[in-house]
Amino acid sequence: MKITNYMMTKTTLDGKPFDFTATGGEYFSLILVNFLLSVITLGIYGAWAIVNIQRFMSERTKYDGAAFAFSGDGGEVFSLFFVQMLLTMITLGIYYPWAKIKIYQYFYAKTSWNSNVFKFEASGGDLFSLYLKGTLLTIITLGIYGAWFMSDLFKFMADASSINPA
Repeated sequence: MKITNYMMTKTTLDGKPFDFTATGGEYFSLILVNFLLSVITLGIYGAWAIVNIQRFMSERTKYDGAAFAFSGDGGEVFSLFFVQMLLTMITLGIYYPWAKIKIYQYFYAKTSWNSNVFKFEASGGDLFSLYLKGTLLTIITLGIYGAWFMSDLFKFMADASSINPA
């Protein structure tokens, strides 16, 4: 958590830093309980664990004095992940970029700050093209292109992210 806190205080928007208030003990307890519940339920609780962790991280991240919020639901995440994983498996992985876009759209739509909801607008086809190009060039260059590929992915995700003012 100290690393996350450090990174947040070094991240600024309009000259104001973000603040992260979680402690390592809180996070460890959250992870331990959610891990154990996921193991006991043979992974079924995993969707609720993801929601709990996302909510925890959001509520402890502040900007300009206001905390972020996450209103996701474990049942919704379970259904979303189940369908997206099924479609990805049926298509032997080809559907993965479209699945990733749908998952990001859900998580962004459920995240807010100061009553402003985030949104993620991107095309699965564009992400597929980026993955195809990046994977092929990384293989051809024996991994050298990997850093550029990661940079391209980061830029793609950032460009697709925005906030809807309340």
